[in-house]
Amino acid sequence: YIKHALRECDILKTLDHPRIVRLYDVFEIDTDS
Repeated sequence: YIKHALRECDILKTLDHPRIVRLYDVFEIDTDS
């Protein structure tokens, strides 16, 4: 699932449209600690 989500984020970063919110960065938080 993570691989697909990161791929979608990469695609969203390339979009440039006035009606789409711009995605700048994505990060992952380690929840096991």
